[in-house]
Amino acid sequence: NTVFDLSALGRLTPSLTVLGDYRLAHAANQRLSRTVGTTSLLKLGLAYRNPENDRVNALLRYSHRLNPNSLPSSTNLATSTETEEHLLSAEAIWTPNWRWELYGKYALRNSRTDISAASSGFSSSSTTQLAQARATYRLGYQWDVGGEARWLGGGGFNETGYSFEAGYYPLPDLRLSAGYSGGATDTDFCENRSASGFYIGSTAKLCVLLN
Repeated sequence: NTVFDLSALGRLTPSLTVLGDYRLAHAANQRLSRTVGTTSLLKLGLAYRNPENDRVNALLRYSHRLNPNSLPSSTNLATSTETEEHLLSAEAIWTPNWRWELYGKYALRNSRTDISAASSGFSSSSTTQLAQARATYRLGYQWDVGGEARWLGGGGFNETGYSFEAGYYPLPDLRLSAGYSGGATDTDFCENRSASGFYIGSTAKLCVLLN
């Protein structure tokens, strides 16, 4: 087996941080080279945060995965399976003042699967998109309210979800929340699969909360 790993992390400017990671694995056994393909993972990231003004934070990410779940189980069947995935996402948080926080995200994923055998083959590809927007308004130092909308689509499939939430801060770095989420259903299962309903949650900055 051949394994290769390369990673790098650094600051381009005081506000821009870049991250890169590449991993490659390949089976050296010639009897398995046809049924166990090369596995690789590439991750690139670019983050923006001004240390002197924290109103805008942004993150750009790209990843490429080749055969992430390769198994030699197809050896006895004389088949070969190869999967490939590209993922690109961008997200940002903007806080114009201490009361408002606006968040947005967009992601695009392209997936491809190829299955080949001695007498036949099969290939399939799909593209999926995700768009998300959220707004939070602080009523005071201990209460806030927020709303969020999400859209997922691709290949003739579309799904939209939404949520409304209220939060309470018993401590400056601990938030308890309750809300309602709805709109996300799947017509292929006669709308029985649904994400609608009430929920509760908590968020904490553990590094500060636990001293």
